[in-house]
Amino acid sequence: MNPQYREQLQQVIKNLHDSKWTIPFKQDLLEHPVFGVALKSLPHDEKNEIDEIIEEYVQKYIAGLGTKWGKLFRRLMEQYPDDAWEYRVLNQDKNNIHMPRFQTLSKLFQKELFALESVLTSKMLKRPEWLDKVIDAFYDIVYAIFPLHGSE
Repeated sequence: MNPQYREQLQQVIKNLHDSKWTIPFKQDLLEHPVFGVALKSLPHDEKNEIDEIIEEYVQKYIAGLGTKWGKLFRRLMEQYPDDAWEYRVLNQDKNNIHMPRFQTLSKLFQKELFALESVLTSKMLKRPEWLDKVIDAFYDIVYAIFPLHGSE
């Protein structure tokens, strides 16, 4: 895929992320009413690059998280890199929710996210009026990466 097309595809991913609050998967892009037609017409090897481009976007997104809560989430992803990516892949299809591996990873990340949420809560005790907004912002990050988290 040429660099200009890759850049355009990254912009499409960013636009979908901004509008839907979740980072799309390849299937989402292929089924998109506007972009899907062009992407489906790509040669097979270039279609495979879509996953790479999405993964690059996810990595840049996580690396660019500047808030304390974003940094906590980044550390979580760094602590469980293989599990995090596997969980992300499993989050692309609702049919995976009942799979044992999805359930295992979901419980792992739920436990870790609750621990991070308690850190958030304890740091916000001095300013409880902002607690809901801070926790919502944190979970916006979570659901951008793992859109099916908590669906089980």
